[in-house]
Amino acid sequence: MDARSIVTSTLALRRSHPAVPLQEVFDLVMQGADGHTIDFANAGSRGGSLAWPTSPFGQLIAEVFDPVMPPGDWGLIDLPDPGFREKMWALWCAEVLSKFAARYRVTVAGI
Repeated sequence: MDARSIVTSTLALRRSHPAVPLQEVFDLVMQGADGHTIDFANAGSRGGSLAWPTSPFGQLIAEVFDPVMPPGDWGLIDLPDPGFREKMWALWCAEVLSKFAARYRVTVAGI
């Protein structure tokens, strides 16, 4: 599966069907992804990844898969403190993206 099409489809469906629970949007878009590697690397994106926490797609991931921190709080990752950013990124990968990957049984790459 292509990461760019996953991102584009998720964002488009969210915009066109705002009343549909976001988890259902992800479930629809991720149909057939089981066992695939999804490479979110994108040099032109903030953080070099389409799945960066403050990207539009990252914010949707946070909304569904982070039960602790509100999506907007992930903006802290963009503070100019490399050590803090590194810790936030590790937390994002371990606590949020890992849940996304587990639900859809995919390997997340390019992060």
